[in-house]
Amino acid sequence: MNRRIAFIGAGTIIEMFYIPQLKSMGFSDFCVYDSNSNRTEFLSKAYNINTGTFEQCATADVIILGIPPGNKFDLLYSLIAPGKTIICEKPFVHHLNQAKQLVNKAKLANCDLLVAHIRRLFSGIDIAHAHLRNNSYGKLIKAHIMEGNRYQYKTQSNYISNNPLGGVLLDTGSHALDAFLYVTNMHMLNNLNVEVRNAKRDKTEPSHENKFQFILNDIEVNLHLSRYETLANKMNLYFEHALVEVPLLLKPSIRITPNENESFVVHAGTSVNYMSEAFRLQLYHMLIKKDASLFEANSFISLSGILQQLLAA
Repeated sequence: MNRRIAFIGAGTIIEMFYIPQLKSMGFSDFCVYDSNSNRTEFLSKAYNINTGTFEQCATADVIILGIPPGNKFDLLYSLIAPGKTIICEKPFVHHLNQAKQLVNKAKLANCDLLVAHIRRLFSGIDIAHAHLRNNSYGKLIKAHIMEGNRYQYKTQSNYISNNPLGGVLLDTGSHALDAFLYVTNMHMLNNLNVEVRNAKRDKTEPSHENKFQFILNDIEVNLHLSRYETLANKMNLYFEHALVEVPLLLKPSIRITPNENESFVVHAGTSVNYMSEAFRLQLYHMLIKKDASLFEANSFISLSGILQQLLAA
């Protein structure tokens, strides 16, 4: 494991999951940079890793970008270079044209640009993706997507309260929407038409309670996100001939109710039970197995376009 890995951004996710998992996998050459020098020094001492300037970290073989939403486009654009692997913690970017520019530049530079939307590895989401790819229940008519929990997560930058893009939509909302696109096999479609019919927020951004009604091509989508209350944390997909219920968190099964028939449950053959397991599997795909197609940035272009329309509503 002789590749040099740089962390740009030294937040809680980098500390809790990336550093421990990468070390356990045998990686040892690390460099970390954060605009908050106190945070950089803490991680350096706590985990015995080197600090560096932004410019020094930008020369690493693998760059993991773990910064809050905002200026990701400029940073990613400057970091793309031949032969590099760049892992961008979710969300990717929230503008359609920016996503396309980044994907095109990475392709021309022969740079692996990956987005760490880890829920694609969650067992229920994975089995739903496979099941719906191999079984037809007719046309998807509407979807209800519900994700909410009482927010207690501690961020280092407190971006969820002071960043205009720190609201729930780009946080858990981007996860939920990506899961929806992935499960329904729409994540590779770059011609999605979004028509927002209704948008409600508890306050101006960063908002913590969102309700959206929008048309995605001809599918009616209702999206409810909350940092105040626990919601069902699932999506209900209403096809012509069945209702498919898919968990948004770690539950390893889906429920299918065909029209006028009893429901049945499909269980995942293997399950990811903990976030640490999902992170390890994700990094294995990205850096060891070199089978990172699940996380290639071009499969997140449509998500960027949807987020752009919802933020503007």
